[in-house]
Amino acid sequence: MKKIFTILSYLFISVSLLQAQNPIASFSSLPIKVNDTISICAGESITFINTSTATIVGTTYSWTFGVGANPVSSNLTGPITVKYTIPSNSTIASLVVNNNNGSLISIYNIVVVVKQSPNS
Repeated sequence: MKKIFTILSYLFISVSLLQAQNPIASFSSLPIKVNDTISICAGESITFINTSTATIVGTTYSWTFGVGANPVSSNLTGPITVKYTIPSNSTIASLVVNNNNGSLISIYNIVVVVKQSPNS
């Protein structure tokens, strides 16, 4: 009986620790970011790849891609390919990660610079 109690206590503590972890939002991109900035020309696309850690089953993702982006937002895990059609000196691509268990959310941002297309 003591052995069963010990195993159940261990499982309860393990599950409690798992549920209490805070996610760490992050992503990579193609083309790659340099100093947390991606530079492209209008009409080009960026693929955002979710690299978040400390996530659990049921974690939600909320992406926003900024001015001139298509799509403008997504709730998918990723990867997500986004086309930028409007030149912009600085727009923000952002990922918010939430483990939905009362833990803190995590936000990761990068700057996207969309230059005028050389063909325009």
